[in-house]
Amino acid sequence: MKLPVPNEIIEKTLALYEQDAKASRASGARAPAPRVITISRLCGAGGTSIARLAGEHLGWTVWDGEILDVLADKSQGRYRARMFESLDEQRQGAVEATLLSCLGEPNRETYLYLLNKALYMIAQKDAVIVGRGAAYALRNSLAVRITASMETRVKHMMARWGLPRRETWKRVKTVDRMREKFHKDFARNLRRGCLRKSVAYDLEIDTDRISFQGAAAMICAAAEDFFGRRA
Repeated sequence: MKLPVPNEIIEKTLALYEQDAKASRASGARAPAPRVITISRLCGAGGTSIARLAGEHLGWTVWDGEILDVLADKSQGRYRARMFESLDEQRQGAVEATLLSCLGEPNRETYLYLLNKALYMIAQKDAVIVGRGAAYALRNSLAVRITASMETRVKHMMARWGLPRRETWKRVKTVDRMREKFHKDFARNLRRGCLRKSVAYDLEIDTDRISFQGAAAMICAAAEDFFGRRA
C-alpha cells in the first residue's frame, strides 16, 4: 500500500542534504568517507520508525523508500538536480562514472537508472537509507535487516492503516511479494562484479522481542564499530 509523501517531508530531507553538502564544499577540507546505513525490512516490522530513531541519534539524514520513489520519478527531476548541484564537480563525475560502469549505457528514463543515481548522490553524505534495494547498490554500507513475525507485523499495520485484521494480513502479504519481486528484478539487472548480486546482512534484528528503541540503539552501536573498523 503506497502512501503519498507530503512535500514538506521531501523538502526538509533535501534541505538537510543540501546544507551538509554545501558546508563541506565551503570548508575546502577533504571530507572523510561518508558513512551509510541501508535498512531492509519486512512490511510492518518497523524499519522506517527504527531508521528515524537511529538517524536522530546519529545526526544523519534519513531517506525512506517513498522519498526514493519520488527522486526516481522523472517528473520530479528538479529534486535530483538540486541534490546533484549540491555536490562538487569531482563527486558529480564519480556518481556518473560509477553508474556507467555498473549499468552500462542506461536508458536515462528508466526507474532503475534514476533510482541508482539518487542512491549514489545520497551516499555522498552520511545517511540512513530505508528500502528500495539500497544495500545492493551501496557495497560499503552497513547492511541491516529488520524482521518480525506475521502476527507482530499485522498488528503494527492494523494500527497504521486502520483496516480489519483479515484485510491487513492480505495487504502485508501483497507488499511482501512486491518487495521480493523488486529485489529479484534489481539483482537481475545488475552487472556482475560491480554491484551486489545478493546481500549478506551485517546485522539482523527481530522486533518481536526487541523494541524499536532497542533496535535503533543496536544499529547505532553496530555503526560505531563498523565504520570505526573501516577507518
